[in-house]
Amino acid sequence: MFKNHFKGQSINKFIKIPSPQGSIIQTGRTITSTIISQRGKPGCYLEGKYDALIQFDDGNYGIVDFKASKYSPDKIETFKWQLMAYQYAFTHPYRGAVYPISKMGLLFIYPTDFQPFDNGNYHLPVEIHWDEVQYNEQEFLEFIYEVQDLLSQDRVPARSVDCPYCKFVSETMNL
Repeated sequence: MFKNHFKGQSINKFIKIPSPQGSIIQTGRTITSTIISQRGKPGCYLEGKYDALIQFDDGNYGIVDFKASKYSPDKIETFKWQLMAYQYAFTHPYRGAVYPISKMGLLFIYPTDFQPFDNGNYHLPVEIHWDEVQYNEQEFLEFIYEVQDLLSQDRVPARSVDCPYCKFVSETMNL
């Protein structure tokens, strides 16, 4: 629903960033990366369906991931790897053009009220919060290599409260 509403609109209507300005040009498409490999290990590729791609006036691009939930800072840590995976795929695509990504972030959209109209329709005012995620390709690849190492083990390690992957799975399994 959010993706279709914002497609083609200027981003300054919903994301407060000083510059550059731009518009959402694509929504809900699948992106696939080239193979990621480390010496002596099986390779992998990334594939996912991103929410929105922005084309900025300066020729760069941005990625928006919509979250229909109330903003909290800990959600950035939960979803940053997802956004970094999109950026990696856009800058290392399996096929198609390379998109230079200069900004990416989470756009939280959360209803603040529920107001019925006399005609049976409803008005749902929302709170919008944009939080930018910084991309660090080296950090991202280290994360991917850790996941590859974990998945290539003969046995899956036991769950642990200190395991960041276990935390991610438990926080996102019902989304």
